Amino acid sequence: MIKVCVGGTFDILHTGHHHLLQKALDSGDHLTIGLTTDEYANQKRNRVVNSFQIRRKNLEIWLEKHISLENINIVPLSEEWGPPALSSSFHIIVVTPDSESIAIKLNQHRKDLDMPELKIIVVPLVLDSDGIPISSTRLHFKG
Repeated sequence: MIKVCVGGTFDILHTGHHHLLQKALDSGDHLTIGLTTDEYANQKRNRVVNSFQIRRKNLEIWLEKHISLENINIVPLSEEWGPPALSSSFHIIVVTPDSESIAIKLNQHRKDLDMPELKIIVVPLVLDSDGIPISSTRLHFKG
């Protein structure tokens, strides 16, 4: 069984999230999604994000349209790395170019612990009609 992980805030689900999640779903047999906790999500932002419960429910609704939730696990993410940092059961991590450096650091951490490195799959950012990457923050301020 190929175990894949992905992490994020997934505040306002948009096309970029859909591409990231679909690539993660297509890359293995089991997907663990690290969903940032409210505290962690709000640490680096100048706005308040939707609650963990709302973000989780929106993820579940989107996922149920594409695949059974049977092979998906959504876990709270309260730090940069989450479960893949210490679990050798993961094989692949799916990231955006913005978070690729985090995955590289995670692999170095795993290597230091004599754990196998994760295959890193980088999914390109999806651009809005103005050529700027789509983001929940931009959507929040658009209205």
